[in-house]
Amino acid sequence: MPTVSVELGNLPTNSTWLIDFNSDITVVWAENCKQGDDNTSCRESPLYLDCNFETTSPSLGDLTTIVGGYKVSGNFVKEKIKIGGDNIFMKVLEGTNVTGNYWLKDYQGGSYGVLGFGPGSYLWSGFIDQQTNTTTYSISMK
Repeated sequence: MPTVSVELGNLPTNSTWLIDFNSDITVVWAENCKQGDDNTSCRESPLYLDCNFETTSPSLGDLTTIVGGYKVSGNFVKEKIKIGGDNIFMKVLEGTNVTGNYWLKDYQGGSYGVLGFGPGSYLWSGFIDQQTNTTTYSISMK
């Protein structure tokens, strides 16, 4: 799965994220993220996620969905996210519980979250020039 560096909230600069081109939802792993019902931290096997996100933003509702191969539950919050030098405000899912890992079991690369780059993702519309109603995309993967 491709990775990209972004800045969001209290996460380290140039934190590593996974990309899901099928999902319209972006998820960030909460400091208190747990695996299923057993109270094991998402930092532990078999997930090995980088769970550091803390927010002071109010909840905009909750959701359980699959993003990046993870079945995750959490709360939507509105946050400023910086990608490629551009700051945009968007809803992200603060992942607090992961009950399924369908793609990356025991993958120890970790990530701070999954960027949803699906066709309906707010990430795309966040880059539209409001005056011309157009945008230009360029994606480079190494």
